[in-house]
Amino acid sequence: MNSKKLVRTVSMVSLVFVLVFMGTFGCFASESESEFDNDGGISYRFGDVEVLFDSTSALSAEQREAIAGVLAGVSEDGSVNGGATTYGLTCTLFGHKLESEIVVTIEHKVYPTSPRCLRTVYEVFHCTRCDYVESNFVSSIYLVCCE
Repeated sequence: MNSKKLVRTVSMVSLVFVLVFMGTFGCFASESESEFDNDGGISYRFGDVEVLFDSTSALSAEQREAIAGVLAGVSEDGSVNGGATTYGLTCTLFGHKLESEIVVTIEHKVYPTSPRCLRTVYEVFHCTRCDYVESNFVSSIYLVCCE
């Protein structure tokens, strides 16, 4: 009788763990995707590459345009601000105060057949005290958006 009780307890704990894990993952995925499903976002277009920012972005227009250029591949040196980053005394002594945002790029007409477009998600970190910016690849998926 004792072993049946132990098996039942382990099964319940495993079930709860799986449900919590799936609920957490599902909420994270739906939040990150829903930010860019609306038409109220900020968009930059460089040829066949479109860069999308959330409408509540804390970045300035100049920062958004520079980041869009880098992610779209039109910046010559691959840096956001022409290769020169200015650090204030505070950042030099105490490090950067980073905030992050999700930025999406859509490369249109990547392939000749459907799905033709590539959607890539980046997490962009920017310092609120200086002009330091870094981006990290999050995910990519092919879309059917251009026929």
